[in-house]
Amino acid sequence: TICRAEDADAVRKLLLSGKYADAADIAEAAEKTQPEIEDWPLLRIEAMMAVGKYPEAKEVLTAALERFPYALRLRLAGGRHLLRCAWPESST
Repeated sequence: TICRAEDADAVRKLLLSGKYADAADIAEAAEKTQPEIEDWPLLRIEAMMAVGKYPEAKEVLTAALERFPYALRLRLAGGRHLLRCAWPESST
């Protein structure tokens, strides 16, 4: 589990450095091998929303909520998604 946390932290660092496509690709690959970890779809959603891929982020969110129906962090990501879609100019 420490390795998994370090991997997620590495993807977060990519997001912070603006490497959104790399972050999304790594999170997607990790999600396939570690589907029990909710960080991966969260990181994918964050990367997709950062580049305006709102429909794709919604698909990832919907699938993740089916797997993790009680995940508060995913529900908060859904709220951020709705806000960015409704008011994209305020998504800073």
